[in-house]
Amino acid sequence: CSWYNLYASLSEPVLLEHLDAAARFRDETQAPFDIFLVDDGFTPEMGDWLHSKATFMNGISGVMNEAKGRNFTPGLWIAPFMVGNRSELYRQHPDWVVKSRATGEPLAPMTFYGEFRWHKRSEEYYVLDITHPEAAAYIRSVFRTWAREWGCGYFKTDFMHLGSTYGPDEAVWHEDGLSRIEIWMRMARLIREEIGDALWLCCGAPIWAPVGLVDAMRIGRDIGVTWKGHYSAESLLRDQTARNFASGVLWQADPDCILLRDRFHDLSEDQVHSLAMFAGLAGGVLMTSDQLDEVPEPRRRLLAELAGDGRPHQCEFPLLGQTALRYRLGTAPTGAAMAVSEGDPLLVQRVRRADGSVVLNVFNTGDEPTERLIGWELAGARGAVTEDGVAVESDDGGVLVRLRAHQSRVFVIS
Repeated sequence: CSWYNLYASLSEPVLLEHLDAAARFRDETQAPFDIFLVDDGFTPEMGDWLHSKATFMNGISGVMNEAKGRNFTPGLWIAPFMVGNRSELYRQHPDWVVKSRATGEPLAPMTFYGEFRWHKRSEEYYVLDITHPEAAAYIRSVFRTWAREWGCGYFKTDFMHLGSTYGPDEAVWHEDGLSRIEIWMRMARLIREEIGDALWLCCGAPIWAPVGLVDAMRIGRDIGVTWKGHYSAESLLRDQTARNFASGVLWQADPDCILLRDRFHDLSEDQVHSLAMFAGLAGGVLMTSDQLDEVPEPRRRLLAELAGDGRPHQCEFPLLGQTALRYRLGTAPTGAAMAVSEGDPLLVQRVRRADGSVVLNVFNTGDEPTERLIGWELAGARGAVTEDGVAVESDDGGVLVRLRAHQSRVFVIS
């Protein structure tokens, strides 16, 4: 996935550089990585999905062909409900967006009036009216073209909540009398009809509505490059823990990209390692944005180890719901006040292997060192304990684990 390293600075040469590095990593390590996903940044405006920026001499389909030539499944990012006010789509079809019932003007759930313009010209982002037959035909043609002509085999659809944000009390849709989820499902069913058996990762979406249609579900916010904040590790630790129960049952959970590079972020060595272990052991989608030639060798080995045989697996969070929560006053991304919950900073993950052994990740998410006795019941098994292949002392009570702030330690019990 290109986003967390390149963001919107996309061009054909730089993507091919990342593609070559990914192919070398896969071939050298035999890690089962098979998707090359181009995230946001290749289209000129939201809504103009059949056009590419001038930095793509052969269009984005050229990169897709190169990915296929290196035995990757090529993937693309799209926000099908989004229409920028500077897009050709809106200029030609202003009647294809949802209008405010109060004012008759286009509803704009996202606006950028100041210095930051999100790498596009648009100041406002509107909602495509999927109930309008011509708008539906257009977005259908986009997915058909991407799948059948450009060879896209992996679709990441983002900002999907925009299709379920406005009900009939606020919005005027072309077709009246539909609930928000009925409207949303129009788009979801259309997408699956056009992409066929291609893989579909759904992001920023209602959690339950796409069950049976999507292959994977993003379960939290962008992880970002810091430990705390709205786009940070905090969201991963909260959302992955609370929503991973559905992974492998309703869809594969996507915890977002693992950050592996050794610069251009604000995370410590312990934090990078802990977050990678936490996301990788969760058992769902595993991806990174880093140029893999630039990743330090120990972290390359870690990524290959986490990939395993490439098959999803179940991950248990045995402490979930077992500790009391405290609440403090915090702020939402908009600056509004919100309640923030806090609990025991210790997280435990259990992965049961086919041979009967248990992989146990003990993760101190807190800002202070801690010492905990992990009893056999919490560990999920009783037997010989090793860490990185070295025997670890245990007794009838379990295993005493000492952890630095933000450190995780992984044990195997067999």
